[in-house]
Amino acid sequence: MGCRIAMGVNMDVFRYAEREGLLFPDPQGSYIVAVDGDICLVDGPKREVQFAVLGTEEPYLKKLTAFSSLSGMLVDVTCAMAVPDSKARTRRLARLFGQTFEDYVFNILSANFIVEKGREIRPSLAKFTGERDFVRPDFVIEGIAVEAKVGSYERAQLDAYASSFRAGVLTTPFSSRCDVPRGWVCVCNLVYNPPKLVESIRLLKERTRGDRGDRYTSLRGIP
Repeated sequence: MGCRIAMGVNMDVFRYAEREGLLFPDPQGSYIVAVDGDICLVDGPKREVQFAVLGTEEPYLKKLTAFSSLSGMLVDVTCAMAVPDSKARTRRLARLFGQTFEDYVFNILSANFIVEKGREIRPSLAKFTGERDFVRPDFVIEGIAVEAKVGSYERAQLDAYASSFRAGVLTTPFSSRCDVPRGWVCVCNLVYNPPKLVESIRLLKERTRGDRGDRYTSLRGIP
């Protein structure tokens, strides 16, 4: 089922029963599923089985299926679905989607630019203030920040990045609400038009080249 063997001390073990090729949580089931973070092992009578959808995880499964089909990225949801709780599955699928989309964006960017990934723009004060602190944009390309999001996001996060980067891009795999700081642009529906991200960054690079005045002077007129 595409899982790796889990050997950690924090392993959780669950039992499932198989019905018509689908696994359902069952304390008396003949399938044993071991989960340790993003690593899991499924052991049972059959090899070709999958976890039954329990509830709230279904929308994310549909999004991941569509994303994988359109982007060509391989997505294995087995370990995200291995826990017998729908809300926990939803959180794990959301994280998997986010990680996979970041990889997809990185592949596009790295084929065209020199990319810095996860660069800290300033020391985090979160442990002193007790508040969330945004100090690492997903990617930086020659002074332009790029943030990849698959769902909702906090405008405060983009504003924090905009205080250090006069230009930036927010990109999403599908259509999405777009609310970005002045000087930033949105690239939504990326899976339908990957070159648009590259074109947007090149435009921003042209507009910011040689800027020596107001942070936003050279960005006026960018949609």
